[in-house]
Amino acid sequence: MENNIVIDAHCHIFNNKCVTEEHRKRQSKLPSEALSKILEKLDKRKHNYNWVDKFKTMIEIGDKDRIEDVADFLVNKSGYVNQEDINSIFVPLMMDMSHEKLNKKEPKLIPFEVQVKETVNASLNNPGRILPFLAADPRTIRKVGFNEFIEIYRENGFIGMKVYPPLGYEPDDPTLIELYIYCQKHNIPVTTHCCFGGSYSTSKIGLHGEKLKREKDRLEYWGVKPHPKKWFDMINLHDLHNLKLNFGHFGGDEIGRNLRFKGFEGRKNRKQANTESQWRNIILNGLKNTDYHNLYTDVSFHPKMEYETQSYFEQLKGYLQNKEVKKHIMFGTDWWMTSYIFEEKTYLTNFKTGAKNAGITDSELNDLLFGNAKTFLGLNDTNSVPFSNYLKFLEKHNKRNDLPLWFRNGFNC
Repeated sequence: MENNIVIDAHCHIFNNKCVTEEHRKRQSKLPSEALSKILEKLDKRKHNYNWVDKFKTMIEIGDKDRIEDVADFLVNKSGYVNQEDINSIFVPLMMDMSHEKLNKKEPKLIPFEVQVKETVNASLNNPGRILPFLAADPRTIRKVGFNEFIEIYRENGFIGMKVYPPLGYEPDDPTLIELYIYCQKHNIPVTTHCCFGGSYSTSKIGLHGEKLKREKDRLEYWGVKPHPKKWFDMINLHDLHNLKLNFGHFGGDEIGRNLRFKGFEGRKNRKQANTESQWRNIILNGLKNTDYHNLYTDVSFHPKMEYETQSYFEQLKGYLQNKEVKKHIMFGTDWWMTSYIFEEKTYLTNFKTGAKNAGITDSELNDLLFGNAKTFLGLNDTNSVPFSNYLKFLEKHNKRNDLPLWFRNGFNC
């Protein structure tokens, strides 16, 4: 690597108070308290950080009382942030599940405004380390008002916007088109979830009255909402060719992810793997096309990196041979969603080792871990709207002088 700063362009710091019970059940049919007790009984092996430990860590993170506490865990305890001579910047993406239906006995989620406040507090507690994206659900934008929503972005130090279509809307929702036009004008980055499934809506009725009685129906209906073809059609129709857009997850990693209860190693959901391969190829073709010069993608939540390491990094090396693609792929982890697959304290080490073993050069690795995200986030120019808003936000809260020296030197601020 040519510098000592790593940017994790895709991670999360929300807690379970931001997630409905139905979504948590998709990860485990048992409540976290019961699962934790079972895991303790199963934990008879004393190996350092086995699969039981991973699930226990995931439960511990999600059950933290405040978003600030999750952020502190990430910054102080994830391990790889403390590697010698490495300084890490995290870009947590908010999730807005406020429009999901709750079970009758389920406590209400913390309001959107509270999630914003706690995310802002996490940012203020960690100047230069936590640079968050604001969740941009079109229903919430309409609820608070477009201009008011933009003020939330401007006044609270958010770097970009995050959209998550599987939660119940199309990428080309008219309210989002208005937002994209604003973001394009002001060079504000937008990240979208872009792999099949994920945290898809629990609604049993589609956007046009479709009946979605079975879980499989809901996955098939909501899971395809972020299809990359939809994005390219929208970009062409509305002349959004200059929009800074990141396809989160790179369409998936072709290993197939509908495997939560069986484990990953040695198993693949072939249908999903094929879907992810198709989506990835569409994204790749877009990255190669200079008509879309502001498109990016990130490699967050790629189990293939862990279970088919050599193949994964050789494939990544192949992508980097294209001069357009190599400047638009970013490192990301999807922490803490990956806690039950990846051991956080070795994630970065394993990524760097795998990359070097596949022949990825120091310059290419620097682009992946730092340079590409620096450009995407607007950190290469203190006058860019995202960066200048962030610096003004810190000044307003008397935190500008708390920026670490490595951050000031790295971004000339």
